[in-house]
Amino acid sequence: MPGRLTDEEWRQRLRVHSEVAKAIRTGILVRTGKCSICDSTLRVQFHHHDYSKPLEVVELCKLHHMEQHRILKTYAFKKQFPRTY
Repeated sequence: MPGRLTDEEWRQRLRVHSEVAKAIRTGILVRTGKCSICDSTLRVQFHHHDYSKPLEVVELCKLHHMEQHRILKTYAFKKQFPRTY
């Protein structure tokens, strides 16, 4: 079912989050503090489109971050259960 992660996927995400935190501490990755969609400065988070590329992130406010996840879940669901009519 889309949305459920295996133990290995969870471990990969933890490794990636750790790598991002280290990149921020060392100055490799710099926060702008702004959502890349709406320029909001409230509750800005990093979003990964692909966890196999840990430092390829985009800054999104909480609203747009959740929207991106909804889009990805919908896409995954439709890919797994295509319409047959």
